[in-house]
Amino acid sequence: MSENHDDLTFSSLGPADSEVVIEREFAVAKEILFRAFTDPDMLAAWFGPAGWPVPRETIEIDPREGGVFRLTMVAEDETAESAVDAVIEVFEPPHRLHSSEAPQPMTGFSERTRLHLDFEDGASGGTLLKLRQGLFPAAVIAPATDGWHSSFVKLDALLAQTW
Repeated sequence: MSENHDDLTFSSLGPADSEVVIEREFAVAKEILFRAFTDPDMLAAWFGPAGWPVPRETIEIDPREGGVFRLTMVAEDETAESAVDAVIEVFEPPHRLHSSEAPQPMTGFSERTRLHLDFEDGASGGTLLKLRQGLFPAAVIAPATDGWHSSFVKLDALLAQTW
């Protein structure tokens, strides 16, 4: 069960020196999983942890190296939002999607963060997703990891009903 990390304050988290690292197999082909990360309609259906949906109208993706990857997660009670404003650095469908995200003033992070998504053949016939994201202060790793796992529950549900 995930912990509640709502009480984090970003002003005293320490230096950015840690990464979120997740390896997870999905029961679909690489092409489908890659599309789930690059198709705006699919992203709107699953991206963001529970309680933080992504309105379709906030999603802008230019799927190419140098293209943008933007979206906004909005708290269900509409009291907060969290924007992603990234540039795609590596775009190799259906194998690699790497991006770097602009610093977010609300977090106090002053450097770009990187997101590396690598899609490999999985042991069970699906796709093994290897995700690396950071650098973050160590205190952010657990809530960020929980957020990805929560998002992946929604992605599993979408994939199960679609494929």
